[in-house]
Amino acid sequence: MTFSGSRLVLAGLVGAMAFCAACSGSASPDAGEKGEAAQGKKVAGGEADRLLGAVNLPKPDWLPKGFPLPDDAHIYIVTKPNVTPAAYQLQARTMADGDKVFADMIQWGEDQGISVTDALAGREVGATRVLEVSGGGWAGVSSVQIQDDASGYRRIILSLQKAE
Repeated sequence: MTFSGSRLVLAGLVGAMAFCAACSGSASPDAGEKGEAAQGKKVAGGEADRLLGAVNLPKPDWLPKGFPLPDDAHIYIVTKPNVTPAAYQLQARTMADGDKVFADMIQWGEDQGISVTDALAGREVGATRVLEVSGGGWAGVSSVQIQDDASGYRRIILSLQKAE
């Protein structure tokens, strides 16, 4: 089986990001009760705040124009490693509907003239959906992951690399 270089790099990045995201939070013992939120049911304000976490960093200045982070998104990780070409990562939690987040990101790409495509061609890997981002100055190894968590929130992981 032969893979193109960018697809192999994307697969490696997706695996590494999934591992990092899995380590960034843990389900509570009563996660089954909160799983209702992951299925689109409303969670009370205080419970939603607890699930989204206390960390809520400001949007970074490198975030692409109009990038559709949901209004309730709590950004808890922002990285900008000193590498060439430049690379960036943002991780956030949201209670927003995963299908809407997915559709909004594809629409954002269309609006900005950036290719945002379903990297798994409609297949879900567990509770994770992956979008490949390329064009508009971003390399094809850039991606967005949307992961449903059993606790009831969704994790958004944005990894971008400037095109060389």
